[in-house]
Formats: sequence, structure tokens, C-alpha cells
Amino acid sequence: MGAEDVDDIDPAGATEQQAHAAAYTVTDRRGLVAGCAAMAIDSLVIIALAVTAATHAVVRNRRERARRARRLRRLPRVAIADFVEGQAARIVGRVIELETFPAPLSRRPCVAAEAIAVSVSLAGIAERAVGKSASLVRDLRMVRFLVDDGTGIALVEPEGAEAVLSARRVLRRDPEGWGRRLLVRCGARAGDGFRYHEGAIVPGATVAVGGHGVRETAAELEERAEDDDLALDAERDRGAAGAARAAAPTRPGAPGGYRDGPALRLTMRSSERAPLLVGDLRAALR
Repeated sequence: MGAEDVDDIDPAGATEQQAHAAAYTVTDRRGLVAGCAAMAIDSLVIIALAVTAATHAVVRNRRERARRARRLRRLPRVAIADFVEGQAARIVGRVIELETFPAPLSRRPCVAAEAIAVSVSLAGIAERAVGKSASLVRDLRMVRFLVDDGTGIALVEPEGAEAVLSARRVLRRDPEGWGRRLLVRCGARAGDGFRYHEGAIVPGATVAVGGHGVRETAAELEERAEDDDLALDAERDRGAAGAARAAAPTRPGAPGGYRDGPALRLTMRSSERAPLLVGDLRAALR
């Protein structure tokens, strides 16, 4: 490069171009930082909304369960033998199974089970905030069973019944995939970040059943009995032999079957006025 080429460079112009370039660089950086900050704020807002929704769902579920428990405990406790048809009362006794099913999470044989999946982590929480997945999923299943309080036996019909289950198992992991199957079965999107709660009523457990009862004849029970093998020995000895006889289904006409004892048997079922309430030991005794 010659001397004349050096003389053609304008130092002032070069300095001005560098200043403009530096200004553009600072502006771009500020814009990038502002954009990242806005995205971070949006993400925090979404997470906060999702956490609020999940917390609200959990609190609402606990309040509903507490209300059901209070309604159950406020009902007067009545012996099965003294239960008057049409009255609203509570019976407490031991569960005798007619059939069982595996609890959805623990796979315990039971006559009633409630499984709840609660969103507890930030993984996928944005999807829950926009409604693509649920913050809380509740699944209740119940089959009919008998309750023995020593004075008689009552049949519990599950249709329309509500559960008050306070003894719960908690699973923080889902190694067997039970929780995912629960979510899919309830129509929710399966994913990570859920904690699973389970309450169950197993054969032999103490249970409280509250609501309206009706007295039915052996013929009426026989018409509704599946496969004619529902044993309802309402007036039997309190000893172990009597309990064993009641637990073993017998056919109509056989000793210890429908036609033994009084003609009217107690059946607990939901009514148009109120659903049947079924609670475990804590709900029954508190």
C-alpha cells in the first residue's frame, strides 16, 4: 500500500462507522436480553397458573372429602336389626365380600377403591395450564358387599354411592405403569410429574355406610341376585361359625340362605334425596 492510499482514509469516518456498529450491537443485545426476559416471565406466569390450578384442585378435593366425612358422621348410628325403612342413618360393621376387584394402584383385593393422581412437578406443567392435561384425576370403583354389625347383615348397593376413604397409600413413582393406566382410563394425558394416592376397603375391614335403607323380602332379593348366589343371613349367631356361614354364598332355599330368619332384609342404597356414603375405619369412628 502506497502513501497516497493511506492519505485517502478518513479517520473521522472510520470512527463514526465503528460507533454505529457498536450501537447496533448494544441494541441487538438489549433486545435479545429483553426477549429472553419476556419469555422467562411468560414461563413463570404459566407455571404459577398451573401450580395454582393444581393446588386449587387438591384443596377442593380435600374439602369435598371432608364434607362427605362430616355428613357421614352426623348421621345417627343405628344397629342393622333396628334400622327403620326410609330413615337416614349410619350402620357400622365388618365387610363381607360378595366379589372383589384389584385396587388400581396396589392391586389389593377390595370392594371399594379410590385412586387419585395429583400433578406435583413442573415437568409438562405448561400443558396442564392450558388444559391439555389434568391437575387432578379421581377414579372411584365400588362393588356390592355385605356389612355385618353383629345384629344382622345389610346389603350395600354401590350405584350412585360416594366414598369417604381416609386411609391412603401414596406412590411417588410408577414403576409398574399403574398410574399411567389410571390416567388413560380416566381420559387424561399420561405423563411424568404425578403423585398417586389410593384408598381402599378390603374384606374384613370396619366400614361405615350412611344413607337410606329399605327392607326387602327374600323374593325381591332373589330377583335381583346375580346368579342366585347372594347369601343374606340377617339373623344368625355372632360366633365364628356364623360369620363363616355368612361369608360363604348359598343358593335360595339352602340352610343359611335367603329364606332363613325374618322375611325383610335391609338394603342400603342411594336415593333421590341423597347418595349413599361409604367410609373406612377413620371415617366411621372419628
